[in-house]
Amino acid sequence: MLKHVIAILVLSSAAILYAVGVPLLGSPPYERACVCIGGPPARDAYGVRWSVAILEPEDVRPENLEAMSKYSSLVLAYLNFGYAEEWRDYWGLVNSSGIVHGESPEYEGEYFVEYWSREWLNITSSLAIKYISEGFGGVLLDNIDACKAIEGMPWAPPDPCAAMALSVSELVKRVREAYPEAKMFVNVGTAPEILANASFLSEIDGVLREEVWYVWVSPCESAPTQASEREETLQYLAAARAAGKTVLVADFVSDALQANAVCWEAWSRGFIPIPQPACNHDYTEPPNYGACALPSIMTPEILIGST
Repeated sequence: MLKHVIAILVLSSAAILYAVGVPLLGSPPYERACVCIGGPPARDAYGVRWSVAILEPEDVRPENLEAMSKYSSLVLAYLNFGYAEEWRDYWGLVNSSGIVHGESPEYEGEYFVEYWSREWLNITSSLAIKYISEGFGGVLLDNIDACKAIEGMPWAPPDPCAAMALSVSELVKRVREAYPEAKMFVNVGTAPEILANASFLSEIDGVLREEVWYVWVSPCESAPTQASEREETLQYLAAARAAGKTVLVADFVSDALQANAVCWEAWSRGFIPIPQPACNHDYTEPPNYGACALPSIMTPEILIGST
């Protein structure tokens, strides 16, 4: 039988702490992050102080990067590590090398790739180093959860996620040999359990996880996530935060109430929120933090249950 997820508005514990004068994470404004990977940063991305901004390096001109760097403590370059993308300059090389194994059913134009191969590590580490040399403070490695998508495939290694952890560690090592201060983040996606790998966790600086509280359903529409998946994910993210890692959470929100809930759920855990509008599922516009107002005693927060 299908489960129906319902949202229940309750009094925000974060709001209570603020109302009685107990600062949660220091004085407002609280930390916030931004993703702009669908084109050059929108005009309203400037003038907002971002703790972390993630940009598509091929869409960013030097003046865009310079402007964002003025308003961001850290600007990361986006790099798809889990899949090979047919529109990248490297495509002709990888497509003829035997390390590509068909298009992902989930992402058009993206292909399964042997991310543990020497060829792929050479390509991706070279790109990461190039982006940092151009002025980025580090790199976000996307689609780490591709390891789960290839489980059982005849060409996959026996333990794809263990291979992913080793491959990411090798890439990070190469980058840090060139740029010791570079910050390396990963989008764990549907594989948050990879954070339980102590060696893997020790190598990275930060984690991104999308759809912790709200999942994108259709253009401009989102819905609460399943309670069991959410709670499991939060356990892994909390452990990463306890280990000193920066934790970003990007949820697709369809209204101000959801945006406010995401912000306060994240802030109360020491995470940095990205309340991304569901109408901009492709991250072509930055999140609107106007909905994440300073708390009051009546600030609602979200509590998800299922029946």
